[in-house]
Amino acid sequence: MKKTYFVITAMLALSMLLSACSTQAIPTTTPTFGGTATLALPTDSETGTPQMDENETPAMDQTATPSMDETETPTTDETTTPAATRAPLISVTLNVKQNDTLGSYLVDDQGYTLYLSAKDSMNVSTCTGDCAEEWPPLLLTTKLGAMAGSGVDISKLGVTVRADGGIQVTYNGWPLYYFDEDENPGDVNGQGQDDFFVVSPSGDKISK
Repeated sequence: MKKTYFVITAMLALSMLLSACSTQAIPTTTPTFGGTATLALPTDSETGTPQMDENETPAMDQTATPSMDETETPTTDETTTPAATRAPLISVTLNVKQNDTLGSYLVDDQGYTLYLSAKDSMNVSTCTGDCAEEWPPLLLTTKLGAMAGSGVDISKLGVTVRADGGIQVTYNGWPLYYFDEDENPGDVNGQGQDDFFVVSPSGDKISK
């Protein structure tokens, strides 16, 4: 009888132990490693697509882009442009100017020096193209626009028609020119260059 009671008690204890084991959840843990941790982006509630927060996206500041101030752009000072480059004149009055080295020579009514080319012939200009850019001819819009000032012989004053149709003032038969490097009245920077010379009141070249 006692043996039977012992067996039943043991079986009940074993049954209770098995029951307890079956109901207890065995925790499972998945090891994580700091080096593999990733930061998930927030996802769209409907599509689950990761969404980048626009507030976190750095934007390029366009105001930081340097721009050239138009007021800083260098401009050509028109006041330095020699009168020799001007358009044909309606009229011009030739005058005489004095120079310590050259003596008396012809200038226009603004005081700019006039030259003749020793390569020219009577009333014929041979200075065209690049030559005429460096040595602009004294041009008029009409054949009646040349006048004589004090000391200028009006009988020597005339005009000739150039090959390009321009009306060029002559003196004693010599076509007259400016020099593009004479920036101020009284400059004689072209004297003796490329066979160009200032002109005496008598109508001859001054070769000093």
